[in-house]
Amino acid sequence: MAKINLDPMPAARAAMVERINAHFAHLNIVEGHREQAWRRKREVATAVVVGGDGTFSFAQDAERAGMTVSEFAVSILAKQDPAEIADERENARQAALHAVEAATSPAELQAISAAL
Repeated sequence: MAKINLDPMPAARAAMVERINAHFAHLNIVEGHREQAWRRKREVATAVVVGGDGTFSFAQDAERAGMTVSEFAVSILAKQDPAEIADERENARQAALHAVEAATSPAELQAISAAL
C-alpha cells in the first residue's frame, strides 16, 4: 500500500517556481523593447565616438536632451549596458529559484514571493 505524503512543500515549491518564472518573463516582455532600443542606441553612440555618423533619430534624441550628437553619444555610453541589466535580472531569477529549493517552510516561500 502506498504511503500518502501530506507535506505541502513540494506543491508549494512548484507553484513558487511558476510564479518566479512568470514574474521574470513579464519583466523581460515589459523591459525587452527598451533594452533592444538601448542596445541599438549604444551601437550608434559607439559609431559616433569613433568618428562615424549617427542616425537621424539619434540626432533628434540628442537635440531633445540639449546636447550635441557627440555629447549625447558619450552620455549614452556612460550608462549601464542593457546586457548587464538583463544579466542582473537573470541572476535575480536564479537566486530566487535557489532560495525556493532551500526553503523549508511556507513562510520562507512567502518571503521569497514578497521580495519579487
